[in-house]
Amino acid sequence: MDGVSYQRIPAEVTGGTHPASRPYIQVDNLSHRFRRGLTETHALDRISVAIAEGEFVAVVGPSGCGKSTLLKIIAG
Repeated sequence: MDGVSYQRIPAEVTGGTHPASRPYIQVDNLSHRFRRGLTETHALDRISVAIAEGEFVAVVGPSGCGKSTLLKIIAG
């Protein structure tokens, strides 16, 4: 999404551990679209993230960029 940037803070900085081979939460190439009638809204486009247990992550961006959609999909 335009205007949104993502930056990983190393686990050493946040006090967590980062076993790169075993993420606690992993999302690979996630895209999501909302459809209402003939209108389609592209909410997420090829989002990938791996979060280790104990790692602190913030999802930041402007209104409407897909933050809540991403978190709702991860939460199930």
